[in-house]
Amino acid sequence: MKNNLIWKLIGTILVFVKSVQLECVCIQNKQQANCILYRLNEISVRNTQGTKTVAIVTTRTDGGCTLPENAISFDKMEHVALSCEIDILKVNAFKNQEELKNLDLSENFISTIPNDFFANIPRLENLNLSHNTFQNPTLDTFYALNNLKVLDISFNSISSLGLGIFDEMMKLEELHLNNNKIPKIELGVFDLLHNLKIIDLSYNHLHEIVLGLFDQSQKLADVYLSGNYFVGNLPLGTFDSFKNVITLHLKDCQIEKFPLGVFDQMPKLIYLDLNNNKIKKFPLGIFDEAKDLKILDLANNALAKIPDYVFDQTTKLESLDLSRNKLQTLPGLLFQQTESLKYLNLSKNSIAKLQKKMFQWTYLTVIDISYNKFITIEPDLLNIETLARVYAQNNRINYLDDLTFASSNFPLQYLDIRNNRLVFLGEHFFDWVKNLKRMEVFGNPWDCTCLEDIMIILTHRSIRYTSTGYYEGKLPICVVPQTNSDKCDFTATDKNILSNYYQLYNERT
Repeated sequence: MKNNLIWKLIGTILVFVKSVQLECVCIQNKQQANCILYRLNEISVRNTQGTKTVAIVTTRTDGGCTLPENAISFDKMEHVALSCEIDILKVNAFKNQEELKNLDLSENFISTIPNDFFANIPRLENLNLSHNTFQNPTLDTFYALNNLKVLDISFNSISSLGLGIFDEMMKLEELHLNNNKIPKIELGVFDLLHNLKIIDLSYNHLHEIVLGLFDQSQKLADVYLSGNYFVGNLPLGTFDSFKNVITLHLKDCQIEKFPLGVFDQMPKLIYLDLNNNKIKKFPLGIFDEAKDLKILDLANNALAKIPDYVFDQTTKLESLDLSRNKLQTLPGLLFQQTESLKYLNLSKNSIAKLQKKMFQWTYLTVIDISYNKFITIEPDLLNIETLARVYAQNNRINYLDDLTFASSNFPLQYLDIRNNRLVFLGEHFFDWVKNLKRMEVFGNPWDCTCLEDIMIILTHRSIRYTSTGYYEGKLPICVVPQTNSDKCDFTATDKNILSNYYQLYNERT
């Protein structure tokens, strides 16, 4: 192959390249060394502030890439990052780097770590071994890391965690074990991790959390368990060790139900993610002791009914996601104690109607009722003084009263009513949305005269909208009036006429 001569700018370093051979090149910047693969063979480096040191590390063989002894020639490095397709580590690779605090060996092919490998870097505080092919650690793998605060061994091939492998890491605060193949964790594995604050065990093969597993980790604040196989019912006591946990992630776990009291020992819980499980129901009182709960995600489940008063004790709830369930309605007093509620997602259910004034106790700013079966939005449903964004697209709405969004301070700024069955809007509809900044209207069987009036108002008030696909002739915009009237003159009682508009429009889509 013919060699190419090119200049490359790497950071603030100008590098002259001749050849296409891959080399692991380390560039020093003060006490930090970043080593990645470059297509370099013959290099010269120049910088306006002086010459930067460049080192070529690793030795290549047919079997892969070896990190040799004293691999980094720079003195007193505190931060080293090596991503050079390394698969073999020499035990003394960092023998000359006793000051090292942060070591990033992610994105390599490391499957084993020699015993005593970390003995030469006793001050290490942050170790990243993620995205390798690392298998099961032994008692000798991490024994020298007694100053370590963050360990990331995610995205590897770990299938077991033996007793004692973390015992020397008594300062450890974060442990990332996600995306491995761990089926079970024995009692005692984490017993000496008294300072642990974050643990990520998501996307493993766990079928249970052994009772008492985290009893000695009382500083735990963030727990990630998503993507495991807790099929069916999580037993009572599963989370009793989580007295100081703030966030709990249980997404994609195939959970079907919870026993009453399962969250009772989590008084500081703020964020609970139960998205994409198989939950059909939960008992009244399930969240009563989680009095600090602010964010609850129950989307993508099989909920057909929400118990009355289930949120009466979660008075700090700010965000609730019930989308993609099987709900047909909600209890009228469900939100009577949730005055902090700001975000509610009910999209992609089968809701046709909600009780009037059921949100009167809240301070909702965003509500999503899209992809349901609403035929109208009652005027007393969304007259909320704080409501700024409404997503109501893809329903069956054929009529909106002029007072649908009537509020004294006109809070509404965004309204999406696309893909419904609307033919007209009342004469005074826009009087109650004076602060509207964006409105999505297309995909309805508008009477052409009525749509023209709407477009005039939107243009005059500089209200933005999306028209892609409509004015290009790809999609129908409106239905030509059956009369010769040049006025938009309809009422809600014209049901037969309005229905005919929808049929005519639907034939063209």
